Amino acid sequence: MIILTVLAVRIICPKSINTTTDLHSAFANVTWDAPEVFGGNGLVDVDGTTDELWQLISIGDTVVAYDVYDTYGNIVTSCSFHIHVDGKFIRII
Repeated sequence: MIILTVLAVRIICPKSINTTTDLHSAFANVTWDAPEVFGGNGLVDVDGTTDELWQLISIGDTVVAYDVYDTYGNIVTSCSFHIHVDGKFIRII
């Protein structure tokens, strides 16, 4: 008889980010921390909408999502956070 104990998997995403572009730029260079994953006996894989922990994000709203997969490729949990970028421009009259 084989007894397998499976620990629940939990993921915590970074908090949402609000930032501003450099002057007259349409993009902001945004960085964030990797999500924290707990449980799963180390038998999980984390995949996100981006493989990097930074990205040039255009003005507006962007959602970054991460999924946690078990060894069989099933999504066991997920999380997401928002990045809001405002543009910085000088109005010339």
